[in-house]
Amino acid sequence: MGSPNAPSSTESSAPTDSFVPWWGDYTVRVQHMYHWHLGALRSWILRDANEWRVAWEAGRNPLYDANTCEGPTAANEAAFSWNEPPDSYTLARYSMHPTEATLHVQPALADRGLVVRPEHPISIPPNEAVTLFVSTPLWMRVMVHEREQQLLEMPTVRLSDTWFGASTRAGELCYATRTTGQLHLENVPRRPHRAITPIRIRNQGHDTLLLERVQMPAPHLALYETSTSMLWTQALTLEREASRTTTAPAAAVHIRPGAPPEADKATRLTEPREPSRRNLFVSTFSAMGALFGS
Repeated sequence: MGSPNAPSSTESSAPTDSFVPWWGDYTVRVQHMYHWHLGALRSWILRDANEWRVAWEAGRNPLYDANTCEGPTAANEAAFSWNEPPDSYTLARYSMHPTEATLHVQPALADRGLVVRPEHPISIPPNEAVTLFVSTPLWMRVMVHEREQQLLEMPTVRLSDTWFGASTRAGELCYATRTTGQLHLENVPRRPHRAITPIRIRNQGHDTLLLERVQMPAPHLALYETSTSMLWTQALTLEREASRTTTAPAAAVHIRPGAPPEADKATRLTEPREPSRRNLFVSTFSAMGALFGS
């Protein structure tokens, strides 16, 4: 078996805030296969002369093997049989003539908004603010490097669908996650297959805001890598303010440019899935309720 460009790693064997990255460029020889185990995701990638084969399975419990990060590791038919794959696995084949030796693997943020909750509901009085630190699961993106062609993306955990909005007509389809926002960064577990997002919530309204859950616009955020291979997104500011024309409050989402200040010496790793306007402004109280889950 050939060896990939980076060794296998596990969170338990690495320092608390330092990991060996599971992403990057990997050289795969014909009829060779590699395996990644990231959280609840297990994936196998085989290069044939004229096709790539991918098999993967992701569990629904985010706590299942939550600390595991292994890969890429060389594997063989004894480890995974393409003739008799487990029924729970998703199989995909990509025909190319010929295949290229280099795969490019990237971490990616969710393709929908994520609904996150503080550890406990928080009441924010007028003219006060609070910062939540949120850790959310990533996707494993696989590309043919030289052609810059994406093959597929695999979630490191299967998330449930949820509707997030003030009504069945006002809102959007999101992912539900059991992640809880923490008020202190040191309470957020460091996991190489998750990214940390600081979310600043300001209440400029005239009454107290009960914060029970927050919508995180993951498709609009870029991903950053620190010198210790920790992954962060851009920071968010969610601001509730009183309307100048009516008694109904309004809300705005501000995406701060660059890496958050907590991400030491971070460099940009992946771009947002969707370009964002300077402000994602929400003009009605019902939409504001969708934003904050109030």
